[in-house]
Amino acid sequence: MLVEIIEDAPILLPNVEHKNFTSSGDVLPKGTITDGELKNVNGLRRGSPFNYRVFTTKEGDIIYSKYVKPMAVEVTMGADSQVSATKVEMIKSETNTTTRRVIGAVVGGVVGYAVSKRGAQKSFTQQLIYIGGGALAGYLVGNYMNRKTGIVVQKAK
Repeated sequence: MLVEIIEDAPILLPNVEHKNFTSSGDVLPKGTITDGELKNVNGLRRGSPFNYRVFTTKEGDIIYSKYVKPMAVEVTMGADSQVSATKVEMIKSETNTTTRRVIGAVVGGVVGYAVSKRGAQKSFTQQLIYIGGGALAGYLVGNYMNRKTGIVVQKAK
C-alpha cells in the first residue's frame, strides 16, 4: 500500500521484554511517500493487553498508523478483470421519458380507466382522476424498474 507521511513520524523499535514499542530516535519526515502495509500487533500497554495498529514500510521501519495517509491508486484494468480495454455500455443519461417509464404510465392509465369503468364512475372528472392516478402509479413502477438496470460488460477480445 502506498502512503504519505502526514506528520514527522518517529520510527519505532519492538520491545520484546515489555511487548510494546519504543522510539528509536529516528524520524520519517512529513511528506515522505513510502510503500508498506498496515498491521495489527497484539502487545501490552501499562500491563494490559492492547492491540497496536502500526504501519511497516518495505524497508522494515515501523511507525504508528496515525501518521500515514493512504494514497489513491489508479487501477487500469478492464471492467471484466482483463488488462486490455473492455467495451462498456453505460445507461443513457437520466430523462423523464425513458421507455419503461412511458410504458408504465400508459399501462397504468389504461388500468385506471378500466377500474373507473368497472366501478361505474359516471363523472368525467372522476374518470380522469382514476386515469391520472393509474398513470402516476405506472410511472413510479417504471421508474423503480429503470433503476434496477445496470451496465453491460462485454468480455475483451
